[in-house]
Amino acid sequence: MNKIETALISVSDREGLVEFVRGLISHGVRIIATGGTAAFLKAQGVEVREITEMTGKAEHLGGLVKTLHPAVHAGILADRSRPGHLDELDKEGWEKIDMVVVNFYPLSDERRIDDLGFIDIGGPTMARAAAKNLFSCIPVPAPSYYGRVLEEIGTTGTVGEGLRWELAGETIALTSFYDSRILQAIRASGHMRGFPAHITVGGGRVLELRYGENPHQQAAFYSAAPAGFEVMKGDLSFNNILDVDCCVSQLAEFDGPAAVVVKHVGPCGAARGEGPGETLASAYECDPMSAFGGVIGANYEFDEDCAEYLAKKFVECIVAPSFSDGALARLRKKKRTRLVVVQSAEERGPVVRTSLGGLLAQSPDDVLFAGEIEFVTGGPADPALVR
Repeated sequence: MNKIETALISVSDREGLVEFVRGLISHGVRIIATGGTAAFLKAQGVEVREITEMTGKAEHLGGLVKTLHPAVHAGILADRSRPGHLDELDKEGWEKIDMVVVNFYPLSDERRIDDLGFIDIGGPTMARAAAKNLFSCIPVPAPSYYGRVLEEIGTTGTVGEGLRWELAGETIALTSFYDSRILQAIRASGHMRGFPAHITVGGGRVLELRYGENPHQQAAFYSAAPAGFEVMKGDLSFNNILDVDCCVSQLAEFDGPAAVVVKHVGPCGAARGEGPGETLASAYECDPMSAFGGVIGANYEFDEDCAEYLAKKFVECIVAPSFSDGALARLRKKKRTRLVVVQSAEERGPVVRTSLGGLLAQSPDDVLFAGEIEFVTGGPADPALVR
């Protein structure tokens, strides 16, 4: 593996950057940085070369074009095992780049696709180029890798094949996820209708789970956007998350206050009511036996009356948009009950599931009843059962 001698740095997330760059410099690595990153490092007392010194060109279009230059990409893509590549660099007066440290413009949930400036072009282009040429130029896609990269360079002067493959794989996964977020923003804007010819599903890891559906399966939870939930108490399991999602889907069908009970991804109680406690009790009493150890969801603040109702009942998980202080105080005493805050599901995107090695996609089911209810058991239902 080639020695790491030159690193190009262009980052939005500057966590741990100063320590990392100082570590690289201590190992003899020359640092080149783009405008904002270079200014940040210089302000911290770290001397670096700016990208314009390498390209011999000023930034264009207000900074939109600074790394999209042959000197940059030839330096990244030059294959060290092909002498002709290095000869061409020498002929042009360009230098080889052994490491690209890049992360992208952050994608804000508040931004919509009408603000096209949030789409990063140069960062993903450099990252993909380095991933393609991983045996000659390594990509470093996140601060979480800084320590391992420094350790290997400090020991051998380079980065071994195993970590190179890991860095390249994570970089490709990151660029794919980034594109999926952009597509998500386009869909949210209403500019894409129906089901397109291609679908991309991406997510960042939010939780590592103890195990999957069964103890012998590994599992993690990924989200296409910043997680739309907050765990207030307890650790969620794979099956918990499936049941929480089922609760949220069921609650999306109701306009007014409602509560649902879910067990193993199957609704076993649902009710609408005038008050929080009454609504919760009605849903639970639909099938108390199945509700034991189930997941309860409500689309209103879970108050102390609700907590009192469940005081002596075993509930695996409670899902609500908020919990009152009194409810939290009581529910935190239930050792085996998890508490999850989930906000409105109004902007839920297409429902996507894996099947037969592919993907099934459909619009969310947000209609309580698709047609008239017909009782087919010989007569009308007992009024006491219909609430």
